[in-house]
Amino acid sequence: MKKKLAAALTALTVVGTGSGYAETTNVFCATSDGSYWEWLVVEGVQVEINGQWGRGTQANGAYFDYFSVSEGSYLLLNQVCKLTFGDDYIAQPADNSADDWFIFLVNKTDGRQYLSDGRYNVTQRNLPTSAFRL
Repeated sequence: MKKKLAAALTALTVVGTGSGYAETTNVFCATSDGSYWEWLVVEGVQVEINGQWGRGTQANGAYFDYFSVSEGSYLLLNQVCKLTFGDDYIAQPADNSADDWFIFLVNKTDGRQYLSDGRYNVTQRNLPTSAFRL
């Protein structure tokens, strides 16, 4: 089963290259509260995904950052996280371990979108981001 998922992740990278997404980021798997996390590594290679960084703004001016991907890519990554680390783990995007916490914006084939589960940082407008990192 893991070999099939590894092959699917390889195919995802190839397919994702032509998807129109201009950016790439790493993927880690974490519990929803962020208390445990691990980089997603398949066959010795850190998993990356193609997508696009964006920012969501709340009515009060606070904002959070997300990484936009296709639903198929997101569901595959989540499946690999669960098989590798356990049912409590979900996929999350990050460029490096010093990043804030981000989530995925998932794009369905019918044009609808949704935000993935997971921990993420919300920054208040005109306030400096906390220097505290987990």
